Amino acid sequence: MGSIAPAVAPLRGDEADLFDRHHQQLLRVVARDVRASPQLIEDGCAFAWLELVARQPDRINPMGWLRVVAGREAVRLATYDRRMHAFGETVADPAVATELRFEVHAGLEALATLPPRQRDALTLRVSGHSHAEIGARLDMTARTVERQLGRARRAVRRAGGSSTAQSGRIAA
Repeated sequence: MGSIAPAVAPLRGDEADLFDRHHQQLLRVVARDVRASPQLIEDGCAFAWLELVARQPDRINPMGWLRVVAGREAVRLATYDRRMHAFGETVADPAVATELRFEVHAGLEALATLPPRQRDALTLRVSGHSHAEIGARLDMTARTVERQLGRARRAVRRAGGSSTAQSGRIAA
């Protein structure tokens, strides 16, 4: 009988020491590499440390590995944050806020009518995930993700007639 590999690699015992030695440097390097708020940089670095504990990569160059993982996560968080910030600025005007509320309601109704694969793909895309991330999460190829997003956008436009979807705010 073959053994099943554990979901999380066993701890090596040097994680706390690595954190003490490299965390401040990691924060500085990622802050230099990624244009984002200090909170998002910290979140990206925290994610990298969690991944280090979960995946237990080789310790030959832990700083390089941490830098790549933290940088990618910080970029993903910053992209999402910029999208949400732009959406929040639109709501400042009460007249626009009322119109936007109707558009969002119509868009959500149209979203609810989509088949599950299209709804899941579109929801993840609007949340800031890349095609590759969506494909990995939903077990689809990149081409399938593109097709599902195209079908979802067309269905939302037809069902809701929402200017939000037509103007490209629900972009892939």
